[in-house]
Amino acid sequence: MPPSMRKTGSSNGSDPGFLQALSICVYLCLSVVELNCPGRGRQSGHSGSPVRCGLVNLAGMKRMLHALLLTLLLSLAAHAQEQKPATAAIEKLAWLAGSWRMERAGRVVEEQWMAPAAGVMLGMSRTVAKGRVVEHEFIQIRVGPGGDLFFIAQPSGQKEATFQHTALADNEVVFENPNHDFPQKITYTRKADGSLLATVEGLRADGTVRRVEFAYQRVK
Repeated sequence: MPPSMRKTGSSNGSDPGFLQALSICVYLCLSVVELNCPGRGRQSGHSGSPVRCGLVNLAGMKRMLHALLLTLLLSLAAHAQEQKPATAAIEKLAWLAGSWRMERAGRVVEEQWMAPAAGVMLGMSRTVAKGRVVEHEFIQIRVGPGGDLFFIAQPSGQKEATFQHTALADNEVVFENPNHDFPQKITYTRKADGSLLATVEGLRADGTVRRVEFAYQRVK
């Protein structure tokens, strides 16, 4: 998996920018107390009593603390809004979860997907012919940078490949990687009868389109 993708599986609110903003707010709150009561707690150089300092500057401290707390709350709200759309996008693919099967020309192709959780869907597939597994693949869909969805495939005997989603509807999702040899486009479509059509497409050397279809039926 590319390093940029390894860092995107967590949705626990540990965004570095958000944590930095939180740290700054906490630091400023502590600084306000020190600025409004200079020298408090020191053994020497203290000017003015703690009681007088607190009475004179209490109103100003409250105003500044309220402003800082408001900034923190706005940051929390913005962070929550950033995370929500990304989660909602992958949740739209819940219909893909389950076990799917197709038989064709003496080959049985099975594909299974786990339900979305923490911004990730995990899956695997296998092809059985003449009583043995001739192909297998580990696959996943996950939320990546900026909330985009990525399809990551690791077929047997091949290098891992990553495809970025280019279209998402209630019953269809499309992933593409124009720099990959084959396929360059992967589409999952839920049909009206509840079946699943998976297609892979790519350009041949002569410029014509090669398209392979997998007409799955739900097993469970």
